[in-house]
Amino acid sequence: MARGFAQDVAAWFDALPAVEAQEATIRRQHARILILSGRATEARARVAPLLTARPRSAIALSTFGVAGVAAAAVGDSAGARAMMTALATRAETMTTAERGLSSGEAPYWQSIIAAQLADTAAAIARLRQSRAAGLGMEPAIHAEPAFASLRGWPPFAALLASVAGARRQTTR
Repeated sequence: MARGFAQDVAAWFDALPAVEAQEATIRRQHARILILSGRATEARARVAPLLTARPRSAIALSTFGVAGVAAAAVGDSAGARAMMTALATRAETMTTAERGLSSGEAPYWQSIIAAQLADTAAAIARLRQSRAAGLGMEPAIHAEPAFASLRGWPPFAALLASVAGARRQTTR
């Protein structure tokens, strides 16, 4: 059912006028939905031009993240790991103003890529790093398809429990 919905959304993106379809935000979102609809090879091609643009903002992080997830989805583990490295490098060189509210976004994307690669230890380590940097994980972590294989795994459940516990304590 979810894949069918993703395919419908991908068809909507596919039908956009060329001018709109070339916008960076649209390209990135289109690539993300292409991955979810089983068209990861097309997703890689869709996001590839954005990797050379080198924007100096938090948007660059999601671009590298989507590219890494797409690489992992087609089985290119070297390409996926290269995007994980690019994420770390980009995050390290960003100023606070460029980063905005995205502290922890680079390790979050790295965790998604690692989960897509079935590297559960790296996925959990990067999620912890992301949380320590201040990135909130709710509700995105529950909706992320790459984390499906981690659901029910005790270290993943413990990480989510610590997030839920911290949230309960701040609302008291």
